[in-house]
Amino acid sequence: MTNPSSNRYSLTRFPALTLLLLMSALAGPGPLTADPRAPLPFSAEYDVYRNGKKIAQSVIELSRTANGQYSYSLETRGKKGLARLLGATDSESASFVWRDDRLAPISYQSSNKVGPRKRSWQASFDWQAGTVTGAKDDTGFELPLTNQALDPVTLKFSLMDATAHGSRAMSFTLLDKDHFEQHNYQAAAEQPLQTAIGCTAGIKIERIREQSTRYTTTWLAPQLAYNLVRLDHGKRDGDQMSMQITRLMIDGQPVDLPPDCPADSGE
Repeated sequence: MTNPSSNRYSLTRFPALTLLLLMSALAGPGPLTADPRAPLPFSAEYDVYRNGKKIAQSVIELSRTANGQYSYSLETRGKKGLARLLGATDSESASFVWRDDRLAPISYQSSNKVGPRKRSWQASFDWQAGTVTGAKDDTGFELPLTNQALDPVTLKFSLMDATAHGSRAMSFTLLDKDHFEQHNYQAAAEQPLQTAIGCTAGIKIERIREQSTRYTTTWLAPQLAYNLVRLDHGKRDGDQMSMQITRLMIDGQPVDLPPDCPADSGE
């Protein structure tokens, strides 16, 4: 796997960011530490497309609070067409800690609104009690925790971490609203990828689904500490959504990439 030392935000300079998601498994609570591999703050913006037409913008931020917890937020707002007319919004927030060389989720919230329809779910992780409690819309739930349990945010981070460590076939246990699911992924070889912020190497990762027309494809950038640069999701016989990066700041500084990929290179 390449790791160009000339890149402004290479993995050599920022080893912590390569683990913007270390495994979220946590056998039990331990002391918080200032591990040099722990995540650095970052912010990113993405354009969202539906069937090739831009409809929304997403903003993602990761910050660290004074007590050592991390705060993650994603906000998507409709900007064009029907998405704007209906006031479509989608938000996601989470808190987690870096402890014992791992990320442990603490809380998670998700909500979306399209016109009059609103949906939400939330979860709180109690690692000492070994339970996760929450609510899907107005219905509450409580489940026993396993050491490998993730919420959707720490799943994204764990996918990044596993890829950074050379994994190609990956499996994670995800809390999906009020139940656990096993999510399996397969990574392909690295290839050049043109983005709005420049040319970068991208690793294409497919979620493996059995007997389904749905697909989820993620591109992570090793030169950008395995940050997400593109996400495609949809149905092969239906609507297709795409989320593509337009801005990235790492610890308050912009990334520096070559503007264009060679004409004959990959995506």
